[in-house]
Amino acid sequence: MTDQKPTISQVIPQMTLVNVLCSQIQVSREADGPADGVKLGLNFGMAVEKDQVVVKVQEELIISTADEEPMANLSATFMVIYGLPDAEIVLADNELLQQQITTYAHMAAHPYVRAAFSDLSSQVGLPRITLGFLRQGTGRAESVTILDTVFAFGDDDLPPEEGSKAING
Repeated sequence: MTDQKPTISQVIPQMTLVNVLCSQIQVSREADGPADGVKLGLNFGMAVEKDQVVVKVQEELIISTADEEPMANLSATFMVIYGLPDAEIVLADNELLQQQITTYAHMAAHPYVRAAFSDLSSQVGLPRITLGFLRQGTGRAESVTILDTVFAFGDDDLPPEEGSKAING
């Protein structure tokens, strides 16, 4: 008798999105000047309880000047809570399923992170910042726009679109 792990197609119909909560929002402004580069960081954490999965999603945007000096740092952390019957049993020793649930949590939190970054930037006098939509298959934003400059997270083998700057994600 084999002990098969549940698949995502078996688990997703049982999951319910309970809440998306803002845990922390931070912004720091280091220097003035035009933005010339960005780095977008992404961190996850997961806690599993009896019938709940809580995924911590943190996105951090570091903006730098032409001299590669830090200009500003924006960070937003959200907790995405899913209801899942017998979550401890279903997710035990199933890293693939945990990664897929983390991806879903990122998709649930990203619109709130986009709004937070846009609001924060305008409140502290930074240029208007807009995170792009998540790129399918990569789980990361496709671009960051600061004023009218688009910093594109492109594939290494594709040239950036006209009017944008390629950056490393």
